Amino acid sequence: MAPIEKPYLKTGVFEIWRSRIGWLMLLMISATFTGMIISSFEDALAVQVTLTAFIPMLMDSGGNSGSQASVTIIRALSTGEVEFGDILRVMWKELRVSVLCGFSLAAATFVKILLVDNLIMGKASYRSGRTRCLHNSLLYNNYSKAHRLYAAYVRREDRL
Repeated sequence: MAPIEKPYLKTGVFEIWRSRIGWLMLLMISATFTGMIISSFEDALAVQVTLTAFIPMLMDSGGNSGSQASVTIIRALSTGEVEFGDILRVMWKELRVSVLCGFSLAAATFVKILLVDNLIMGKASYRSGRTRCLHNSLLYNNYSKAHRLYAAYVRREDRL
């Protein structure tokens, strides 16, 4: 998992694969843990389906902030600005930066929910009552009720 010293076009495919596969495997394993964490909140997500819309935003923000922090620290290590003995100072600094970023992102998300989700998209565009009922029936595996609702909806549309 060390960087390759040769120019890109002069580096063999197997060597590039070997330099990347370790990190990709590590990321795949961490994604498995992420899936386990999300599935542990399955009951809460079933009750409030709207929460699932925030999962990609949270995952992307977490991944991007982690990438920024790691790139900054790796660069500082490679230029000699930071040494292994500075680990506690680096961790303390990154903790404070992460708290500030967390509060900033939380405030931006709150404004996004108020403006974009409620005002621009509107609550009516989210789901009509009949569609919400159909969705919840499917969600809770009540297929007979969902089928009856869908059939009634189709009959209504045919009359229009």
